[in-house]
Amino acid sequence: MIFCLSIVGRVKHTVLIMNTSLLFAFIPFIRANVSQHDLVQKFDTLELGKIRHIDMHQKINECNKAYQFAFVQFEPYNTVQSSRLVENLSKEISTRVAYDSVNPYVYLEIKPYLSIEQRTTVQSLCRELLEVLPRPSHNRIHTAFDTLNEEYDEIQKEINELMAAPVYSIWTTPLLFVQ
Repeated sequence: MIFCLSIVGRVKHTVLIMNTSLLFAFIPFIRANVSQHDLVQKFDTLELGKIRHIDMHQKINECNKAYQFAFVQFEPYNTVQSSRLVENLSKEISTRVAYDSVNPYVYLEIKPYLSIEQRTTVQSLCRELLEVLPRPSHNRIHTAFDTLNEEYDEIQKEINELMAAPVYSIWTTPLLFVQ
C-alpha cells in the first residue's frame, strides 16, 4: 500500500491507496468552469482516489451552453467512499457524488468506462433491439385515443347526472342553537 498525504481545508490526513490496479471511469457531465486540477482535487478531497490521467473534452449542449466530459484513470484510496465507487464500477453501475457542500444537487456522475469496441457493441445491440421490437402503428394509437375519449365522455355523463340530481339534506329537523 502507498501512503498519500492529503490536505482538506487546514486539516492534514493520510489516506491509504488500495493495492489495486488503475481504474477507468467516464464522467459525462462536468461544468465548464471546472478544470482538470479542480477534478483532481475533488477526487482527493472526497477520498475517492488519486487521479493518474484525465482526458477532458468540451462540448456545447442544445441550449448553446458549454460543458465538459472526461475519461479518468485513477488509483482508488482505501476508504469507504472509494470502496463503494470501485464496487459500483465493477458492477457497471453509475455513481453520483455530490461535491458542493452548498448545493447538494451539484454532483459528478461517475460511470464505468467503456472502450470504443464495447461502445460500438452496445450501440449495435440497441439498433438490433429496435429493429426487433414492434413499432406502434398509427391505427393502434388512434384506437387508444378513441378509447380514452369514450371513457372521458362516460365519466362526464356520470358527473352531469350527479350534478342534476336533487340534493337532500341530512338534517331532518332544523338546527337549534343553544346559548
